[in-house]
Amino acid sequence: MPRIIPLGELTPADISLIRDTAREVLRQRAAEVLKILPEDIVVRDLVIGDEAAATDFVDLDVRTNETAGMQHWAEDAADLVAGDLSSILAAGETVPDNKFVGIFGFFDLTPNPDLVAIRLRRGSDTLDFWQTEQCYVYADMPGGLIRGVIIYDQSDPIDMQMEFKTATDKFVGLFSYIAERFGERISKAA
Repeated sequence: MPRIIPLGELTPADISLIRDTAREVLRQRAAEVLKILPEDIVVRDLVIGDEAAATDFVDLDVRTNETAGMQHWAEDAADLVAGDLSSILAAGETVPDNKFVGIFGFFDLTPNPDLVAIRLRRGSDTLDFWQTEQCYVYADMPGGLIRGVIIYDQSDPIDMQMEFKTATDKFVGLFSYIAERFGERISKAA
């Protein structure tokens, strides 16, 4: 498991390299599994939100929408237990067919952040665990990245868990991409 590095300890070049590497590793994985050329894969930002009421689309559904129809990162207070890891995705959520999710860090837009930890699970397997408090030392850049990418393949059960000190609405997101064939959301390469 790669360690989480506070954003404040990374240069802009480091951040760019981590993002580019995550994108390319995810593209290669999707092409390998789907048995197509990497240039036939598009990698875009993962959209998380309220699947039942979103005005456009979401890739992964949240347990409870913080705002009706949301298409953004937010954790509703109703889903959180203070001082304990809480799932933020709908129960039984899986990666859609022919899609691949890559996660490589987090950011926190909560006014008074108190995130303690993040656990990424595939079914009952823990893929990574980040103790995040160190990432708040640099108050102007709350968040962190890993040098690597946690990949979920198509149809994998996916569970993102977060632990906060208080159970109020939060605005923590994961630096993440989704890879898919050109044609479903993005029709062709630019």
